[in-house]
Amino acid sequence: MANAFKVLSRAVCIATRYSAVRRQFGSRNGGLETQVIDYKTQQSRLFPLLVSAYAFRFVSELMIGLWLINLFL
Repeated sequence: MANAFKVLSRAVCIATRYSAVRRQFGSRNGGLETQVIDYKTQQSRLFPLLVSAYAFRFVSELMIGLWLINLFL
């Protein structure tokens, strides 16, 4: 579990950065293309994973802290 958040964090970080940089489907008036992260479907797939990565991190740190406390009691 301690390594799960690290792996998930890296994967979500890469996906989020790519989505923020990548542009797709040109606008009709000839302006800049839309960033992939602006699409609701992309957000609905990325943001829950981002939240999970933070949750795994906080729970992992809490469990390690509790384990250390019980180790020295």
